[in-house]
Amino acid sequence: MRVLPIFPVYEGETVYSVISRYFAVMGYFNSNTLALQVFSMERKRIHPYLPNSLKKFANYFGEPIQETIKNRTLFPFFESTLSAIQASKLKAAMLGINGSPFHLSLTPQYGLKLFAGHKYCPECARRDMDNYGTTIWRIEHQIPGVSACAIHHCNLLGVKNNDLCLDRRLSLPTLNNQSNKANFTDVIFSRYSKKKLSQYKSSKCEHESVEEIINNLKALGFATPNGLLKYSQIVNELKFFWNGLNSNHPLGIPEPIQSFDFIGPMLRVKTRTPAHPMKYHLILCWLDNLKKAPCEYPTKSKNVKHNCDIEILKLAKAGKSMNLIEKELGVSRCYIRKLLEINGIYHKSNSMHLSEKVIRKVVIKGLYGYTIEDISQQLALKTSTIEHIFCRTKGLSLWRKNLRHQKKLANALAVIKSAVRKNPNWLRKDIKEHHNAEFFLVYYHNKQMLEDILPPRTSPVPPKLKRKRP
Repeated sequence: MRVLPIFPVYEGETVYSVISRYFAVMGYFNSNTLALQVFSMERKRIHPYLPNSLKKFANYFGEPIQETIKNRTLFPFFESTLSAIQASKLKAAMLGINGSPFHLSLTPQYGLKLFAGHKYCPECARRDMDNYGTTIWRIEHQIPGVSACAIHHCNLLGVKNNDLCLDRRLSLPTLNNQSNKANFTDVIFSRYSKKKLSQYKSSKCEHESVEEIINNLKALGFATPNGLLKYSQIVNELKFFWNGLNSNHPLGIPEPIQSFDFIGPMLRVKTRTPAHPMKYHLILCWLDNLKKAPCEYPTKSKNVKHNCDIEILKLAKAGKSMNLIEKELGVSRCYIRKLLEINGIYHKSNSMHLSEKVIRKVVIKGLYGYTIEDISQQLALKTSTIEHIFCRTKGLSLWRKNLRHQKKLANALAVIKSAVRKNPNWLRKDIKEHHNAEFFLVYYHNKQMLEDILPPRTSPVPPKLKRKRP
């Protein structure tokens, strides 16, 4: 059976929406019948924005496969941040029936608690009902993190799935819901995400690059004279720009992302942690705003060196600490210390410096296995200071780790010896049953040591027969 010749497929409609409308139009009693005709399987789950079996879907509805991938899925959205190999694997999984496109998009690896379900705008649903005679699910609303309609500026509504990010139910948006005005900052993110999705669909759009973001940040002045990025200042500026994001909206950007702690691991050369496209959009939207209207943004984002020096000296003369100056201006402490010493301003950066005699006492006690709490009480030092000395003393951390292991082993041996002495009638299995953790700790460390302290082996005793054989 082929699709009805008068059945229209609308621009920007998701695969799930097309199947749901066709199910309603044809009047199937069971969705399994339609799934068998379209996908050649009785039970089919359709992801909101990364479905698979697209070849069969495109063949059934008579649509070019490239148009299906481009207009009915978010493959262009994820392709923009994936490598060529990762993008090809994702596309192959979406075209076929094997593999999970959602996992190949690396979304689970990002560790983000995103909304699992379908989203729609109530105002768009009413407009679609007037224009098409039915409501549809739009792909632009399914972008992760988008919680507002870019056209009507109202909050999106979500329909949760029962099974993680997959769904077997076939339904369409309802019209009996009121629309609520969305936060303006959420609307800004929705507009930008929609614009970027349109750019990704065109072949002219380039792959999102961390190097390009770094170059733009340096051009806008977010770099030291040595070419290093001022991460603390970048984070502060991002928080200022995205201050109005709704952290309580279940469909929006997760609250952990709004701390922008991912900036450092994402941009540093030594880490370059893979990031969700949502994080790219938060940075790129902020950068575009700076390029369009730099005069409307706070003056500290311009990072003029002369003005920065004046601000440092002003704060230092007011008695502010170097830590506070660093947080406010995003300048390294080395630069602050150098500037203060050149201008003859007294600072207390070395007031907490310990003498070599005290450091030597801490190291010796650490070698003998004293706990950090005991050393802190004996020498009247902070635990953080002691930990810092341990970390910067070569080999001391590994030495203390071995000491802790030897201490655990000695305690386990003492427990087993005590059990053997107090319970002379116990067999080996009894000792293993009552002191399982200690038994296997010694067993994996040194079997011979365990053999020396355990009672001798006993021969197995066969069970007695209930009746005698004739």
